[in-house]
Amino acid sequence: MPRKKKAASEYNPSEKKNAKEKEKTVEAHEQADKDIKKDPDLATQPRPEDNLDEGELARLEGED
Repeated sequence: MPRKKKAASEYNPSEKKNAKEKEKTVEAHEQADKDIKKDPDLATQPRPEDNLDEGELARLEGED
């Protein structure tokens, strides 16, 4: 009877650890993106409630 092939992670336990680390990193980046969108100092697009003056609007639109 032929043997079943083992997954790469069964041969190399650090493979599983690396996958978990990568997953945590991806989750951290997603959370950071959400936080950046909420922070008016880091947002790339103004929100209607931001109440920006003409200079701030021009800076965001690329007009100086």
